[in-house]
Amino acid sequence: MPPVPGRVPALAVVSDDLWLTHLPPGLARTGGGAVEAGPGSRAVQALFGSGDRFVEARVDYGAVAAGWAVYRRTAPPGARETTVRGRPAMVGRDPRGGRTIVWLERPGTGVRVRVGEPLAGELLAVAASARTPVGDWGGFP
Repeated sequence: MPPVPGRVPALAVVSDDLWLTHLPPGLARTGGGAVEAGPGSRAVQALFGSGDRFVEARVDYGAVAAGWAVYRRTAPPGARETTVRGRPAMVGRDPRGGRTIVWLERPGTGVRVRVGEPLAGELLAVAASARTPVGDWGGFP
């Protein structure tokens, strides 16, 4: 597929095994690293942009992402079902502001992407751009 005019391809590393190939124009990395996670879990996040023009991507590893039935509980209250690259996902307004989508990349690895309200129209494109070195995994518990 040819590049979209006016769009610059991005490679935004979130963790050692997940990166984004699309970010809205004008966003630069402004923070990230290890963040607090529940028992038996660890998490890494990356923040791009600032103010209300931001993308926050988080990768959860371990017990919190053991399966979709457990990980879907990390979705915002009132989230609705959707898909990300064929995987079940939940999307909704985040109580902290903006919109969030969550999906299980594979058992033991879950992903959450939150964007500020001005970037709500970019949320699905950012989520769909997520890549991992491990091939697609086709089953869900």
